[in-house]
Amino acid sequence: MSYYKYSPDFSYQDFLKQKKHIQIDENGAKHVVLEVSGKILDLLADEESLRRYNIEIQDSHPGLPSNPDSDYVIISYPIPEPKDRSNELLPQFRWGMADCVTKFGRMSESIASLIEITDTPQQTLAYTHFEKAREAFKEGDYNTALEEVSKATYGNSTSAGFQTEWRFYMLQGIIQLGFLGDAAELVDLPKAEEMFQNAALFAHAEYRSDAATAYMAAGWAAYCQGKTDSAIRHTQKALEHNSKLYEAHYVMAKFLLSAGKVNEAFESLSKAVHADAFYALKAAGDDEYHEHVTEFFDYLNIQKQTMFIKFKSKISDEMIKLKSQSMPPELKEIIDKFSEDKPLFQLSKIESEWNKLKVKPVFMSKQIENLKIEHEALVKVIEPYHEKVITKKKTWFRKEESKIVAKTKVLERKKKIRYTIHIFKDAFMFLTGKALVDFDMVLVPGSKFEMGDTAGKGRSDEVPIHKVELSPYLICRNQVTQKLWNLVMEYNPSSFQGFELPVENVSWYECIEFCNKLSILADFIPYYNIDKDKPDATNLNKSDSRKWSITCNEDADGYRMLTEAEWEFAAKGAGNSNFYTYAGSDQENIVSWNKDNSGFKTHPVAQKKPNELGLYDMSGNVWEWCWDWYDSYKDMDLTNPCGAKEGTYKVIRGGSWSDNRNYLRVASRGKENPTGHYSSIGLRIARKYVSQI
Repeated sequence: MSYYKYSPDFSYQDFLKQKKHIQIDENGAKHVVLEVSGKILDLLADEESLRRYNIEIQDSHPGLPSNPDSDYVIISYPIPEPKDRSNELLPQFRWGMADCVTKFGRMSESIASLIEITDTPQQTLAYTHFEKAREAFKEGDYNTALEEVSKATYGNSTSAGFQTEWRFYMLQGIIQLGFLGDAAELVDLPKAEEMFQNAALFAHAEYRSDAATAYMAAGWAAYCQGKTDSAIRHTQKALEHNSKLYEAHYVMAKFLLSAGKVNEAFESLSKAVHADAFYALKAAGDDEYHEHVTEFFDYLNIQKQTMFIKFKSKISDEMIKLKSQSMPPELKEIIDKFSEDKPLFQLSKIESEWNKLKVKPVFMSKQIENLKIEHEALVKVIEPYHEKVITKKKTWFRKEESKIVAKTKVLERKKKIRYTIHIFKDAFMFLTGKALVDFDMVLVPGSKFEMGDTAGKGRSDEVPIHKVELSPYLICRNQVTQKLWNLVMEYNPSSFQGFELPVENVSWYECIEFCNKLSILADFIPYYNIDKDKPDATNLNKSDSRKWSITCNEDADGYRMLTEAEWEFAAKGAGNSNFYTYAGSDQENIVSWNKDNSGFKTHPVAQKKPNELGLYDMSGNVWEWCWDWYDSYKDMDLTNPCGAKEGTYKVIRGGSWSDNRNYLRVASRGKENPTGHYSSIGLRIARKYVSQI
């Protein structure tokens, strides 16, 4: 447990074996047991707070002395489980260091997805050993786990020898660090420190959050050896990699206290407590803080007062902003609960409720003023003219005979094109009326068009050209941004971070989930029916470990992916098409971020010239997932096609920041594994058009 306090007379191994801070109930669930000052507990929590966190006050506990005259009380609370899909170490990880590292992140990735990225048989063999190690670890066979992971890292020339090898070092470090009293005999702190440093070095380039966790664990291993300076250095590196790793802020405070740097320690602790007030209780039960109980009590008082003053100021500012508007009842209810005499946990809860309501998305959708478009285009004009035609040539014996004949010729002329685009603004607003995120949807009128490589510049999978008829639909003007994705999914997987950048590194399946969650958030009927337990018989991809069964509710008004035909029709400008090679121009750099101008990264959406429909980035920036299974075109007329009935890969369209001009063409097609995550693939959304007349 991270509650261990280093002493040369009491080793970390002995601490783990004693298990004096662990209690196991009749159901096998583990609880943390702490001894805290009653005076400090009163500052932190009232009865309501104790119930909310399932904190119980106990009369006694084996290993902890009970003294009726002491100010200290014994409390316990259950060890919670981490949130699904989290690659970050959240504040709610409130137990031992190695247990934090064990229960989160990419350590649990499927072995099939890991082997997929190997380059050599040796690397594949290394991952096979790693999988055996993970299975043994899950079953509690820690000796076998250590043996197998050692083979993955060093043994039989099977080392993976590339950046993803960090997982091997991380697992070995976890075993040799020890956790919740298990495998204490395998604890080797110097080796654990070395393994975590190796993990951090290998993860540094591509997996910075994992490198941060590895550095933090290396710091803990160093502290448990009495190497406080090394512990501080490792933890500082962790925070340089991920400043929101609040567990690292907490242990940094502990290490600084151990080094006698009390003020710096409380400054570091404040960052953890600000993220989750529970860290204050964790500190209250830590022997390191027991030696500074007076300073700690004063510190908590200051934290409580600071939180009260800041929140009071926040309320005043909000009232000024609202001016004559009435305070939304949800916010008023929170204000009514707020008072200076509340303990720290209650103040933190009230502030958290306020912050959540302040950003609670309220959805609005309305048709805004229609966008008038005017631009010059080269159009083909048939022009009549008269030409003298010789019917009989001149000879020695007769005159030349001729007549005037009416003819036509095709000329290219510049012409001003004027038309109207119908735009609907979909937006999520704060309760106070401020826009949180908005995205314009463009109406694409139903029509017929020729699908495929009409310009004759493409590849074999872009023919035969065939006629397609589509019903009207709404399409988003921009690719889905990281801001919108983060609002809906509450995580941001993108390789290139920035709220106005297009989201990428998202699988086809995640995009399906995103569409449904966005629909629910907007109070639309979800378009997709997802059955994660029923294998998809139409999915022929052998390496697809998900194969969720997904069907469409065609009557739903919710958000969805575009079909490939809808994508191409919109990219070509729909009924306003000028038959450009790229989406909006014959010059790729005017409308796209591509291999030649992107600097090998994504760029904020809507920076380049839009196409005839006012759509941005249909060429370049990131590819866009489509609904369809990839297949060859058929030489037949189609109405609202949804692609092949089965397949191995899903269609992607539009090209990306890493592609040359050939892949940016409006007729160009791509395909990828639906489970894949790529820094060059994102999505654009659509929804059903319902006439408001």
